[in-house]
Amino acid sequence: MRKELSDDPVRVTIVMPGAVVTELNDWAHWEGRAMNPADVAETIAFAVSRPDHVELTEVSVDTTDKF
Repeated sequence: MRKELSDDPVRVTIVMPGAVVTELNDWAHWEGRAMNPADVAETIAFAVSRPDHVELTEVSVDTTDKF
């Protein structure tokens, strides 16, 4: 996608979240603590709020609790 949009003023960021609480999954069986959707949203907001000349190409965000 980055290559296809290279002529356009568009930045592309790959966001790789870890375990996130949603209505689509059930983390009750997991002993750790999944992130809230707001945790990932704050990370995305940070990425898009960078100056126009800055592109965060990849962002990995995970909980401190391990699987």
